[in-house]
Amino acid sequence: MSTLSTSSTPSVPATAFRLRVVATAATAIMGASLAGAGVAHSSPADTGPDTRPITHTEVAPHKPYGTVTSRTGLNVRARPSTSAPVVGFLKYREQVGLKCKVRTVPVDGNPIWYKLRSQKGWVTARYIKNTGSVPWCHRAPDVTENAGNSAAPKG
Repeated sequence: MSTLSTSSTPSVPATAFRLRVVATAATAIMGASLAGAGVAHSSPADTGPDTRPITHTEVAPHKPYGTVTSRTGLNVRARPSTSAPVVGFLKYREQVGLKCKVRTVPVDGNPIWYKLRSQKGWVTARYIKNTGSVPWCHRAPDVTENAGNSAAPKG
């Protein structure tokens, strides 16, 4: 029985042999490319697997935007103050649009707070790396404890 045929139609054993060769070559190529992919993404600075949160989109928001730098995430506050109620939370490396900035209650020496563009709330600049130029807010927000409380004493 011949493994190769001289006619225009290969014999069954020759076809099976060719399929095994092609399958073996494909497996070797895929294995090499997968092994190479793991090496290509690592660097001496990597300390473990990528733990970035999965977001709805990997496209960054329009500038200006900020990226959360705190590994534990960041509280979104109702006003630009650590004493204001928490109204949301941003995960580590989450990107969020920034509308404007104010100078108010410092956090670890940084007095800048950003107003978020797509949701109500404020975040401290201490744990945000901004991309693009963030304008100053035209009107400074009230950061007192009684802001928005109609029962606050007047005068």
